[in-house]
Amino acid sequence: MIIDIVLGLAGGKGGLENVLTTITQALQAKGHDVRVFQIMPSPYQEWEESLPKVFYYDYVRNHYGKGYEAEIEPLRYALGYRTLLDIIGVPDLILATHTPLFSFVTKMAVGYLGNSRPPIISWIHGPTAAYGGGELLKFADAHLAISASVGQDIKNTLTGDWPIFTINNPVSVDQLNTIQRINDHLHLIYVGRIDNKQKRLDIMFQALAQVKGSWELHLYGEGADEAILKSLANQLSIAEKLNWHGWLDHPWEAIDAATLLILTSDYEGFGLVLVEALARGVPVIATNCEGPKDIIKDGENGWLFPTGDYNRLAELLQNLIDKQLTLPAPEQCVQSVQQYTIDSVIKKMEQGMLSTLAFYNP
Repeated sequence: MIIDIVLGLAGGKGGLENVLTTITQALQAKGHDVRVFQIMPSPYQEWEESLPKVFYYDYVRNHYGKGYEAEIEPLRYALGYRTLLDIIGVPDLILATHTPLFSFVTKMAVGYLGNSRPPIISWIHGPTAAYGGGELLKFADAHLAISASVGQDIKNTLTGDWPIFTINNPVSVDQLNTIQRINDHLHLIYVGRIDNKQKRLDIMFQALAQVKGSWELHLYGEGADEAILKSLANQLSIAEKLNWHGWLDHPWEAIDAATLLILTSDYEGFGLVLVEALARGVPVIATNCEGPKDIIKDGENGWLFPTGDYNRLAELLQNLIDKQLTLPAPEQCVQSVQQYTIDSVIKKMEQGMLSTLAFYNP
């Protein structure tokens, strides 16, 4: 099967990119011909080398630069994608990923084919509210949901009975070494973008400023808000307990010890880093938003706290220091994420794609 994955522009560093690498390589290994389409090359070119095939479809931007009004961009994107298809051939199926916009773009691009056009399946990577709404998802024929919460969100957004397949996000959980557990103090880790708009590291810092006892926080990632957050850490008098490791291609290879991972995002479509931690025996604390609440079972593999409630987060951390809460066993953490194996996710993904193909091409 020829599968086109159409998105806007992935920076090359983040959970979306990790998922695309894993999925494209796994589908390719299953015998599918996978083609990835972006408007232009990623800033981090090394990531694109992990993909089977990459094409750039915004001809105007790639050849003449910026300078065109944003409202005509969807039409330009559709024309660029269609032009490429005239050259390399039409796929059997399109995965319109990244944001709801690309369900609209791809529908415009192949609509001229009428009943012989390939079916379009949306595959967004967050709640619809994160993209300003999900109205444009109506231009897809079916939907892949990266969590049950995102699936329900799509259902609530669209009217009618739409095929929605919950597939989760894949993590290679086989043959991973369990990370050494630190018990004499809290050795906390954060892995992700230093982006306060979504990740809300200010909530984490305000909670930590209230915690009494021995703790340290190691941050793996980079982003535009690093200077602001370092300033906040100084204001809260916790800067000396923070260790900024910057961007690493393979952060988990650099983490040899931890007590638990913290994620304080306002929203997460899935929360890939939570599964990555749990698969290595590291329990997690995260906000009770869309993705994490599907992954975390309170007291079994970690804890959830209300979005933005740094007082509750501080209480959980203090209870761990005071031994009023017991950390889940590493084996329990690992067992809790077996449903996210690559084989399991690819199987569900193929079932969704084949079901959609069968319906639109009986």
